[in-house]
Amino acid sequence: MFRWWDDDGAIEGCTAAWQAVQATSFAASLNDLSGNDKLLNPMGWPGWNGVTGWAFSGSEYLRTGINLKGNFSLLVQFSDAGIGTSLIGVFHWGKYFGIRPNNYNGVATYSYGFEFQIQPPQHERGNIGLAGNQPYRDGLRDGAPISSEWTGASECYIGTMNGSTAFFVGNIQAVAIYHRVLSPNEVSTIASNMEALQNL
Repeated sequence: MFRWWDDDGAIEGCTAAWQAVQATSFAASLNDLSGNDKLLNPMGWPGWNGVTGWAFSGSEYLRTGINLKGNFSLLVQFSDAGIGTSLIGVFHWGKYFGIRPNNYNGVATYSYGFEFQIQPPQHERGNIGLAGNQPYRDGLRDGAPISSEWTGASECYIGTMNGSTAFFVGNIQAVAIYHRVLSPNEVSTIASNMEALQNL
């Protein structure tokens, strides 16, 4: 199996990686492929199939057991994102570390610390992420770094932001979390690897 999350060992720092698309079952999709044993804990049981991955309908989410710190990176491959719904992250004591790819008014919204960064147009499918305070869309920087700090250490949820009621509507194919800030080249490589999962 190709290790898409670390490019077959070339990229360090992966805390966890999950692959819903092409998984053999829903149970298998919850397993952490990185070897760090970060088994996802489903809350509300999203739908699943091997072609489109997890299907969220606005009430389910997955607990990662990983507390996000300011130097972490998140990358998500997704599709059919509903308007105004939270894809991944944390909301804690007025601070955020997370993403709404298809927010209201035709924008993607990246949240980090006390600040939001709004980038048009909305992003309904593809790859999206944060490497520390730097937003990324389809493997490329999406605007400047966010001028705030995330000093919390709260658990990351998939299918919403922990502490938010804006549950995701759409499909998620794969997710990876890193305990360091990935470089632009690393983000580009991993995003391409995640996109290719749908073509296996």
